Amino acid sequence: MPARPLPADRLSWRLPDGALPFATTATVHPLSSFIGQDQALSAIRRAVSIKGPGFNVFVAGPRAAGRLGSIERILRELEPPRRSAHDYVYVKNFLDPARPKLLVFPPGRGLAFRKELLRVATMLLEEVPALLNRDEVRRVREGKRQAAEVEQHKAMARLETHAQALGFVIGALGDEEGGQSGPMPLYRVPSETDLEDESDDEEVEPQVLSRPEVQVLAEHGEAHFDKPVAEILAGFDALDAELAKLIDVSRQTMIETLKAVSMTEAKAIGEGVAPTFRDLARRFAPARGWLAELMEELVECPEWFDTEEPDHDSLFAAFTVNLVHVGEKKKRAAIVKVTNPTWSQLLGGLEGEPGAYDHRSIRAGALVDASGGWLVINAADLLQEPGVWKVLKRALVSDELDVSNPEGPGGGPAVLRPDPLPVDVKVVLAGDVGVYAAMYYGDPEFRNLFKIKAEFEEDAPVTSAVLEAYAAFCARVVQNEGLPHFTRSAVGDCIRWMVRSGGRGGRISTQMSVLSDLLREAACESGDALVHGRHVWAALRARRLRDGLAERRTLELIECGVVRVQTSGRVAGLINALVVYHVGGHDFGRPMRITATVGAGRAGIASVEREVGLSGKSHDKGVQILTGWLRDKLGQTRTLAVTATVCFEQSYGRVDGDSATVTELLALMSALSGLGIDQGVAVTGSVNQLGEIQSVGGINEKIEGFYATCKLQGLTGEQGVCIPATNVPDLCLEDEVVEACARGQFHVWPIATIDEAAERVMGRELGGDDGVLALCGRALDRYQDVVRLQGKKERS
Repeated sequence: MPARPLPADRLSWRLPDGALPFATTATVHPLSSFIGQDQALSAIRRAVSIKGPGFNVFVAGPRAAGRLGSIERILRELEPPRRSAHDYVYVKNFLDPARPKLLVFPPGRGLAFRKELLRVATMLLEEVPALLNRDEVRRVREGKRQAAEVEQHKAMARLETHAQALGFVIGALGDEEGGQSGPMPLYRVPSETDLEDESDDEEVEPQVLSRPEVQVLAEHGEAHFDKPVAEILAGFDALDAELAKLIDVSRQTMIETLKAVSMTEAKAIGEGVAPTFRDLARRFAPARGWLAELMEELVECPEWFDTEEPDHDSLFAAFTVNLVHVGEKKKRAAIVKVTNPTWSQLLGGLEGEPGAYDHRSIRAGALVDASGGWLVINAADLLQEPGVWKVLKRALVSDELDVSNPEGPGGGPAVLRPDPLPVDVKVVLAGDVGVYAAMYYGDPEFRNLFKIKAEFEEDAPVTSAVLEAYAAFCARVVQNEGLPHFTRSAVGDCIRWMVRSGGRGGRISTQMSVLSDLLREAACESGDALVHGRHVWAALRARRLRDGLAERRTLELIECGVVRVQTSGRVAGLINALVVYHVGGHDFGRPMRITATVGAGRAGIASVEREVGLSGKSHDKGVQILTGWLRDKLGQTRTLAVTATVCFEQSYGRVDGDSATVTELLALMSALSGLGIDQGVAVTGSVNQLGEIQSVGGINEKIEGFYATCKLQGLTGEQGVCIPATNVPDLCLEDEVVEACARGQFHVWPIATIDEAAERVMGRELGGDDGVLALCGRALDRYQDVVRLQGKKERS
């Protein structure tokens, strides 16, 4: 018995009567919870409740706009308690500046500590110079310096007396540039010494000669000294030794004097600033040890306060506190969403030139910002950043983060190695199922770190509670964004579109960003007036016009005959299949002809797409399934001595899926039996080896695509589409198609078996003495005879 067409009331989903008891969204309480993700919410609640290590969360589900925001909103609704809260500050390590120290304060105290140290540093700029200029300090400092100078003068006087006794003086020689050498022994030439080049009529003045000059004059015989040259040179040696000893003693005395002066100044500074530092240590106990080191550095560096060239940069570098994290005093956990998980955004690092790094260069990232709370990241984005996933794993295992730059610790060579930052964070990674599988099976550490999987569903069951929640969601968007209110019919049409987007009977899509966009576009269509259902459909039509260029071009190609499609008459071996195209977010269906040719031979059934490498595994499997069904029905008493090919006509791209196996099987049986197929009937469905027809995807787009083609070529009232009976609950066709079916201009036939499909398109039952299979069997018997005869000829 042929399948009967579906009545119009079963072709599209409609809002149940009384489902939304309101006139407009003005009286609807906005949604305050989440829709249709009970299992995911339960998993996240479990992660919130468990404090053990590794109970981070991977949220698996389809990637959609606003997914991270949805997870963030879920966490805020759950209000997880804060586990810890601290301020983290880095300070200078005076013993090893390459290893800045980390100080941990209660929330808010780190900021107070930083402000207080800057205040103290500014105060010291005024107080320490005053301390160093007090009368008692100045007297001690000047006394020690004067005593050292007196000792130096006495030693020099003794040396000059000894030099005079030896006929020398202690002096300095000028150079050509007008400068003078340091003190040295010079031989005093007596006035009676005969020097060549001296004129008799010139008055002779006493002269002094350096050691090199004495040696040169003596070697050239240009002077006759009163002493042997050897004795003069010996005098030079003795005085050089004494002078060197004097200089060394003077230098040592000066060093000791400076030390004594520094000790005096250090004592004065220490006594002056001790009360301030005792107060700091009392108020900021976590920094007590470091404050002692800072005070020791302070008293040892009076040059910071030098009156002529003060080193204020070093002073403020020592007193500057780098506050890298401020802990919040709130009881609820921080929730940090990272949309761009680069190294610097997520892990922090060191800023500035590598050669100038110090404790002030350290910056913390979102991992530390989320301390005591939750960090939400998109997994695919995280994996694209080199090295970030590896460092994040290490931090989650060790509960601490070594701050560095991606090129290596300290940005190349290990020039800065700060104390590690504590990490007390739970991480939520969001990604599709494929990313989860890749991480779970490809990284053994992943499964130990992310023990909770929360899977977001693409759709939810259509219940009265869910419908009310969707209406409340619409009210929330309207209220939050200041949109005009929606009528009940407008909300119902929006929900109807979401049901269609779900693609499954009794289910509704949970891609709430799609619904939000539809609400905004419908509000735009209405202006500032109340939004009605017509505005919703106007927005959908505008979207289809905006995104549907490929669909329009396809219909134009069919209309002008470039793409061959026939929607009337009967042809053997030719059938209209239905395919769905996904172009830039816009899905549409169109018919595609499948042809089958048969002949005697032993090659069996071949797919042209498979032979040329344009088919996927699912399609190849479908061809094998239909071959198995034919073998079961026709190969029990005969050999399938046939060579057949099946081809998608005018298809030049890759073909995959098994939703065309029914059409391919019908085309083969038509070619074998010689029975023509009604070209006004398109068929879609997957068949198994038992001849049962199974569901396919994109059912609404397929039906609407064939309707558009039939309308283009002229509706005859006999045209329509055969669909799997199991797809009937999925129907949510556009009103135009439903109305055409109600008028009898178009039909949708549900089919459950290949028998029903064959009877609908070929007008004859599958079984029986004169059925489709019987005709196919007779053709196969002829082919078998031809093959046997050919075999005999070849053997002879």
